[in-house]
Amino acid sequence: MADAPTPIPAELLDTLLANARANEAIMRKLFRLEVQLLSSQASEDICERLLQLIQQLFDVPMVWFVLEKTPALVPLLKSFQRSTLLRQRLTLQNAEQLSQWLPQREGARLLNQDLGLYHSLLPSEYRQQKPRSMAIIPLTIEGKRCGALLQASADAARFNPNQDTFFLDQLGVKSSLYLSNGLVRQQLAFYATRDALTGLRNRRELDETLPRLLSLQQRHAQPMAVLFIDCDDFKQVNDQHGHATGDKLLIHLARQLEVALRQSDLLFRFAGDEFVVLLPHETQESATQLAARLQQQLVLNPLQREQLNLPIAISVGAAASDQMPQASAQDLLQAADQALYRNKQQRKASKHRQ
Repeated sequence: MADAPTPIPAELLDTLLANARANEAIMRKLFRLEVQLLSSQASEDICERLLQLIQQLFDVPMVWFVLEKTPALVPLLKSFQRSTLLRQRLTLQNAEQLSQWLPQREGARLLNQDLGLYHSLLPSEYRQQKPRSMAIIPLTIEGKRCGALLQASADAARFNPNQDTFFLDQLGVKSSLYLSNGLVRQQLAFYATRDALTGLRNRRELDETLPRLLSLQQRHAQPMAVLFIDCDDFKQVNDQHGHATGDKLLIHLARQLEVALRQSDLLFRFAGDEFVVLLPHETQESATQLAARLQQQLVLNPLQREQLNLPIAISVGAAASDQMPQASAQDLLQAADQALYRNKQQRKASKHRQ
């Protein structure tokens, strides 16, 4: 006869059942976290809710992000600036700083000694506190480490290095997905309002910005001007040198305009080789003067590409609210377009006379 199985001691059985219940409770909390975050729309909402839910569901006193200062994260970091909570719970580090303390191995790292070495990681909200234990949970976007989700407590036993990190690792995987989701949403929002070739604001953004800005200027009894810009003989560039050179010319033109304009001026690619500039606080006279300066600057800065030295000539039309006090945004844009047509005809006539 086979030996009867050795009975499990009651105390061990109670311990196993208690651990199973604790693990089940943690899994339920992770599930609740995931369900609630799926309903978030904006990228800052996702990241803000993530910190709040970790704090609420797992009773963690301090939760924050440490992220790398890198161009890849710029859209996400800009969205963080729209949230007071995220601004207060974010620490930025460069790649070298990040590599000094971020765990080299996969998974979370628990600490309850020598935490003074990590004081620089504390965000503004927790700068005056002195945590006695900490969990560093690496975050990745597209397979590259970009920072960490940090948790801390005044209880030295809360994040003990001897503890298992399985659930913290799971939280790290989920948090990385939420962060990636937030970044993708922010990128989509950014590119929905940007011209793919030049990186300038596009016509859709112009249609939303012009009425809002004009209304703001009118409420404060301030003038506003619009410039409509067209690149002369652009079709000939495409026909003679190819569309790739035409694209380079438009990019060069966009960069030259950006350099010449003030930080408060707003530059848009309207369509094809047409651009629009919104000039807060400018009158018809000052906008016309600016148009002449832009034309002169572009003549002095041709596109140099391989063996080519392509001059850039633009026609510009200006319209301003000080001459059209009752004009709508569409009226102002149309007036600038008509002024552009007149300027183009004048330039053609002058060129023929020469």
